[in-house]
Amino acid sequence: MEFDYGEYFKELKNDPDKREVALRYERVFGSQENLTIEDQEFYKNYLSWFSFPFPIAIPKDCPNDYDWGLIIRFIFGSFSTDYAFILDEDWKKRPKGLPTIHLAINASTESKMLDELFDLQVLNILKTYLFEQMKISLVMEEEPDEYEDEEPNLKIGLVYQYDVYKYKKSLILKTIKSIRKENTVH
Repeated sequence: MEFDYGEYFKELKNDPDKREVALRYERVFGSQENLTIEDQEFYKNYLSWFSFPFPIAIPKDCPNDYDWGLIIRFIFGSFSTDYAFILDEDWKKRPKGLPTIHLAINASTESKMLDELFDLQVLNILKTYLFEQMKISLVMEEEPDEYEDEEPNLKIGLVYQYDVYKYKKSLILKTIKSIRKENTVH
C-alpha cells in the first residue's frame, strides 16, 4: 500500500478543521490533483536534504506499506518532535556489516521507537508531519507583509533543523566508527 497524497488532500478538504489550510495551500501552490509528496516545494527544497547512510529499523508489521525514506525525512524535518539515533545493541556486541539504527521519536508527551509503531500510528505520523510541512509552506509563501516577522524565523528554523540533523548524524557515525575500531583492536 503506497500513501496516496491525492486522496489525503481530498480528505483534508473534507475535514472541517483542516479544510481552510487545504484550500489556501491549493490557492498558493496550485491544484494538487495527480501530484505526489515529492512534487511539493517543501520536499524539493527541504526534506530532500535529509539522507542517512545506514538502515533505520522499521516496524516488522508493515515493512512494505510505506515509503520509509520519506517518513524518516519527515521525522528529521519536523518542528513538532525531536528524535534520537540509537545503535542496535546486537550490532554493538558484534559490529559486523552495516549497523541498524533505531529511531526514537520524542513528542511532548511521550517517546516511541519507530520500529515499534503499528500501521495506524505510522499513518497518523505521516499525515501529521505532512500537514505540518504544508502549514509551514503556507506561512513562508503567502502574503509576505502578513508574515514578515515569521518568515525569516521559519527559514532559520529549517536550516537549524537540518544543522541539528547533521550534528546528530555525525555523533552516531563517530560512535559507529569508534565501536568498529575498538572491535578491530581486540
